[in-house]
Amino acid sequence: MADDVTPPPTPSAPSVSQPVLHTAPAAIWSLVLAILSFTCGWLFTAIPAVICGHIARSKIRKSGGALGGKGIATAGLILGYIALVLGVTGIPLLVSMIQSDRERLRRLSTERKEIASDDGRIKVTVPGTWTKLPALNKQATLQVGDKSKQMYLIVITDAKADFPDFTLEKYHDLTRDRMWQKMKNVSATAPIPLTIDGHPALQDELTGTENGTNVVFLHTTVDDGDHFQPRMLSGDP
Repeated sequence: MADDVTPPPTPSAPSVSQPVLHTAPAAIWSLVLAILSFTCGWLFTAIPAVICGHIARSKIRKSGGALGGKGIATAGLILGYIALVLGVTGIPLLVSMIQSDRERLRRLSTERKEIASDDGRIKVTVPGTWTKLPALNKQATLQVGDKSKQMYLIVITDAKADFPDFTLEKYHDLTRDRMWQKMKNVSATAPIPLTIDGHPALQDELTGTENGTNVVFLHTTVDDGDHFQPRMLSGDP
């Protein structure tokens, strides 16, 4: 019997390692910027997203297969162009909204409206942008203002029965002295007589510094017969 002959092992084909593709950085940037366009970037990131997308696709095409990320770049391009279209079409709407808001503020600044105290006894006429501000003074009967312009009006009501033998002049000097003591580097004008809503009044102006801020107070006291009404209109000089 012939000897069994074991055939020689068949040589295996040499293994060929596949090259690892590197994603083009511009492709990643294109997608990231495009996504940001829909959240906070708007046109400021949509335009760079489109530019990065085109650069990435060009580099990938010229790399001869060394660079990957074509799909990412394409996605960035598509989203970037969509954000561009939405952004451009939204510009007229944004402009219209800004103009409308400016017109509203201009109208409010020229209009006048009446604001009354909670009990309805005191009413003041102020610009349309003014509102009630209840946290200015705990003793105030009425307090209104415009925070954006730092203008405020405070009206306090004191019964004349609580100040026996006080004249309008004496009470006006009392409230003026209280304000004077709270301020530094104070200067004031002489009180002048007025008539407000048919009632006698006195008015002067105090200028100085309060809590490190330069302020001007238009200090007015009204005698309505039963009450003294000191009114302080404050603002920056």
